[in-house]
Amino acid sequence: MQCSICSGPIDEHRHPHTGEIYWTEGHNAEPVNDGRCCDSCNENVVMRARLQKIFPNLRIDSVDSSGGAPFRLVN
Repeated sequence: MQCSICSGPIDEHRHPHTGEIYWTEGHNAEPVNDGRCCDSCNENVVMRARLQKIFPNLRIDSVDSSGGAPFRLVN
């Protein structure tokens, strides 16, 4: 399956102990589009779009990739 945002492959989700694949359908890409998206686009594009719809007056800044959240809300 292909990501409807970046056209890359949809990530396979595996059980952490058994390694068994339990999900291959990606994430709901709404409100960006009607398709399915990869983990990266879900975190960096879709979640931002959803937050901006809920909090239109807040700026969403990127956070470095040191293991924190992929973004933060700033007044």
